[in-house]
Amino acid sequence: MNLSKVLNDKTSCIFKDKPSCIEELKELAASLGDRDVILKKDYSIVKSVINDSALSNAQKIKKIKSLIDGGK
Repeated sequence: MNLSKVLNDKTSCIFKDKPSCIEELKELAASLGDRDVILKKDYSIVKSVINDSALSNAQKIKKIKSLIDGGK
């Protein structure tokens, strides 16, 4: 094989031939952001239940279970 031929052989970039996936990445980032906000909200609700001194442990568990079942 001729080395100069290998060095001078210019093949097209495979990325130029593919459509851009920027829009899909933007949608993915937005959905991950939404999910993050929802997780933070759910965490704060559970944390408030856990820190509620007016509730017994059994009541806390029951309330957290009802929150989980309500989310389905």
